[in-house]
Amino acid sequence: MGNVFSATASSRGFTVKAYSGDRCAMLAFDLADHLTDRLAGFAIRRKPADGGAWTWLGNRLSFEGDYTSGGGKFFPSNTAPFQKFRWLDFPAGDVQGAFCYEVVVKRFVQGKSTQLEDDQTVQVTLDVGPFVAGAIEVAFTRGYLSSQAYADEFGNKPFEPSLPAGQWRFDWAPYETQWAWLGAHARTAIEGFLTECYEDPRASVDAFVYDLNEPAIVTAFIKLASMGKLRMLADDAKLHETGTAAAQAFADIQSAATEASRSGFKRGKFKRYQHNKVLIKRVDGVAQKVLTGSTNYSITGLYVNANHVFIFDDAALAAEYAQAFDTALKDGLQAADFYEQPISMREFPIEQPGMPPIVVSFAPHRDAQVGLGRLLKAIDGADSSVIFAVMDLNGTGQVLKALAQLHTNQKVFSYGISDSVSPADDTIDGTTVYTATSKGGELVYSKANPERFPPPFSMEREVTGPAAHIVHHKFVVVDFNGTNPVVFGGSSNLAEGGETSNGDNLVAIYDRSIATAFAIEGIRLVDHYAFAAALKRAGTSQQPLRLKLDDEKWWARYYTAGDIREKERKLFSR
Repeated sequence: MGNVFSATASSRGFTVKAYSGDRCAMLAFDLADHLTDRLAGFAIRRKPADGGAWTWLGNRLSFEGDYTSGGGKFFPSNTAPFQKFRWLDFPAGDVQGAFCYEVVVKRFVQGKSTQLEDDQTVQVTLDVGPFVAGAIEVAFTRGYLSSQAYADEFGNKPFEPSLPAGQWRFDWAPYETQWAWLGAHARTAIEGFLTECYEDPRASVDAFVYDLNEPAIVTAFIKLASMGKLRMLADDAKLHETGTAAAQAFADIQSAATEASRSGFKRGKFKRYQHNKVLIKRVDGVAQKVLTGSTNYSITGLYVNANHVFIFDDAALAAEYAQAFDTALKDGLQAADFYEQPISMREFPIEQPGMPPIVVSFAPHRDAQVGLGRLLKAIDGADSSVIFAVMDLNGTGQVLKALAQLHTNQKVFSYGISDSVSPADDTIDGTTVYTATSKGGELVYSKANPERFPPPFSMEREVTGPAAHIVHHKFVVVDFNGTNPVVFGGSSNLAEGGETSNGDNLVAIYDRSIATAFAIEGIRLVDHYAFAAALKRAGTSQQPLRLKLDDEKWWARYYTAGDIREKERKLFSR
């Protein structure tokens, strides 16, 4: 029996739709238009579907204020209901399994300012855990090194040692707990893939690497190389030139390789970068499985950046990646030679039994539209929504231009996040929020570091230099719950310059559950940074954030024609 990725239930004009993401769930609510009287919000509790105690989800806000006004960090939602028509739940300890959620409509008692009473109640059950749909696994890093969560959990302590330039070796045991938390499912997915290949006596690995210094992963590569089970193509552009940790890691891996396998190691940069982050499992020389995505095999990639990983357990798709690797190795990572090969000239559709339709392309291309044309067409043709997380919107080409302007589109619901900040935008200490007053969409740029919040919120850890790109994703989700949902991801920065200059891959997956998992990831990041901006504004005003009272009609925007919140309510609950 397959996982339950979505569930819907209704009661007396109240509808709840639940969506499963990667180790999380999103709950969306809708009330009939005539049922908003005295609406205080929604209380949510959960329990394991096979039994156990109910746990009320916590709200950082109450009617008296946020937790800056005293008390704990969270208020139970049965007394401090969520005043939003959706909520994301991340079960503590990354537990997994089937969960039952109960959502209760809370209303103000007539004439009593903060007294509440229960009304409609709905229950839904779905699976919450590391995201696996058939032969495809989707995994995300946590991306919260600079956050209240990391400050609370680890007191902002260092996540890596100070090392001399060019060093990657150190004892990582003191950082293991932090890394497991920060790397989340993406870390376990990568480690699991490498362990599987190590333990299979017939398996070998082909690796495309860009940034490379995570010591556990480098050590795993060294073990594979010493067994003659590894080939590697690595970047040698300026960021990874001789003398850097990435260059030294490659040298140590290559030196450990058997004599027979050393010809399978090469550094290069095509025209600008070897930017892929790919692992290919071969069994008896035949490609069987592939891992790809935006996650570099580095400390920054796993423990600072918000990133994603795909694992495809499919021989047909793995064969295309193997062909790209073999071609790049034969051509010595030279763009001029790669351009002339069939692997560079077109997209490769994969339609296999038990798999959703997938289309992949391999850069560099002479024509950037080989990879980007399909994505631009999907954005322009969006019927209901576009949700994205893209590292930099300042690159060249129509795709990035379309994403940067989405918030002005009255046709679709849009949510997006990027690290690129324009001085001309309405910045708030480095965080740019395009509000929904234009009735278009919402684009939130990730925040500058360190954040300064009113006490007792903690100072967040400063992240500077190359690590400061906290949002490192490169994904776009179109119509996640529409008639033709699709997610685009991989290593491509979605700029035309990159598609013609870098070794990259771009994957399109036409699958509702996978598109939804990425949509939830985009929403998670937007919500995180939008809340940070709101907190800073509250700190400036010296007024703590609080829940709204009955006469403030917090729900009004969700019932205002054309407002982004009305679009959100109708879209997510359908």
